[in-house]
Amino acid sequence: MSIPVKGKDVGKSIKNEQKKSRIVYNLDTPFTATEWPAIEQNHQTTILQLLENLLDPIGQYRAVHLESSKGKRAKHADRKRKREDAEQSSDIDLIIPDKPEIAPYVTVGLNATTNALEQLTRATAPLALNRNTDRKLNQTNEKPRNSLQLQTGTSEAPLQAVFVCRADGQPSQLHAHLPLMCVMASTSEHTVFLIQLPKGAEGKLSERLAVPRVGFLGLKKGAPGAEVLYEYIGKHIPAVRRPGWLEKTGEYIGIKPKALHTIAGTQRPKGGNKTTNQKAS
Repeated sequence: MSIPVKGKDVGKSIKNEQKKSRIVYNLDTPFTATEWPAIEQNHQTTILQLLENLLDPIGQYRAVHLESSKGKRAKHADRKRKREDAEQSSDIDLIIPDKPEIAPYVTVGLNATTNALEQLTRATAPLALNRNTDRKLNQTNEKPRNSLQLQTGTSEAPLQAVFVCRADGQPSQLHAHLPLMCVMASTSEHTVFLIQLPKGAEGKLSERLAVPRVGFLGLKKGAPGAEVLYEYIGKHIPAVRRPGWLEKTGEYIGIKPKALHTIAGTQRPKGGNKTTNQKAS
């Protein structure tokens, strides 16, 4: 004698049959493995405080002399008001002071910081790697990238520290390249430190710099007023560890296939849900 099965139980059994296990193969490679320096929480907090004090003049300058976007209508009204004020006081010269001395030594944002690391990597790379690129640049009378001056006291100085607000919910895809780039940009005479800031640092830096968001920030060598910060970093922050495959020159490192067990997604039958269509009609 057959036992009747309820409609819900039949639906569950069908779904369980449709969820079939399968094996997906992935290739493991050492070239994508990244390792961040281990930094204690108290050191992160101290570095953030020193960094805030260093960047404070930039935020004050932006708050006084630069205006944030308020929309198109507000821009048009503001331009009209400025033209009227200029006509009334045309004989008064407005003098805007220069940017703070620290400003040229700071890179704000992922693109600016990554570009600075790329230039430094090109400057420290072997000459053979740069030969083809420099030949093309010479044909167009452009300045070679590897002519970056690794000296102190100029805005063209190399990056010495990269600060990342990694704990504030950043996707790993944004900062996964930074450890390796800091390693490639470092030499025996110059180290580029990679520093993870504590949670909440993004909001504090944004307030200090008077910008909407600051997830990445770079500080160049010889930045005025950064002596105490650099001294603290040199004492308490380790350098980025070089990946093992960089040390094994001339040795082949094979790929490692990984077998991952997963469940295939549920496939809908062709023609849609007939029962639902009949009820709707």
